[in-house]
Amino acid sequence: MDGAGNMSGKYNGCAAKFRKHSPKAVYHYCSSHDLNLVLCKSSKVKEIHIMLDALKQLGIFFRYSPKRCRRLEKCITDVNNTREEDSKIKSAKFKIFCETRWVEKFTTIQVFNAMYQPIIDCLSAIGTERGWDTKAVTESQGLLKRITDATFIVCFQTAMYYYGYLNGLSRKLQGTALDLLQGYSMVDNIKSVLISARGNAHT
Repeated sequence: MDGAGNMSGKYNGCAAKFRKHSPKAVYHYCSSHDLNLVLCKSSKVKEIHIMLDALKQLGIFFRYSPKRCRRLEKCITDVNNTREEDSKIKSAKFKIFCETRWVEKFTTIQVFNAMYQPIIDCLSAIGTERGWDTKAVTESQGLLKRITDATFIVCFQTAMYYYGYLNGLSRKLQGTALDLLQGYSMVDNIKSVLISARGNAHT
């Protein structure tokens, strides 16, 4: 469970209702939710927050316009036509961020990384081709500038590198097959890797 009132409430929370039927039941805070809170806290760095907001705005840009989505699909097809079969882009859509689950955010990060070139091509096309409304042109140029900025690229690659280690752990913590000892072992291994990575960054 998490710490929201509807789950942890002393009298009417879900945990309290469970205890009425099973007095020995233990209220246990969800480890995956804890990890999600840690990741959200670590993302309070201004540059990381700006990078994540750019990805969120990019998802909104495509989500509510079938015309923009079709243009992106065409750019993906054009890029795929120049690649070998094993390096072709599998996804044809760029989805909006899930605000509450970091596992889904990392999926969006992975998709963006794979679709980076066609997304740039699409935004450039929308900003220069005839037939697009002023709002689409303005937003596409603004997003293009944001996602090609050097600070954005560095922050994106940093987030993808570090959060990539945590993706598997988060999925395991949400599953039913992971026992307590395995969970602690995974956490210790990932902590060691991340501490080593941070240490190497200074050398």
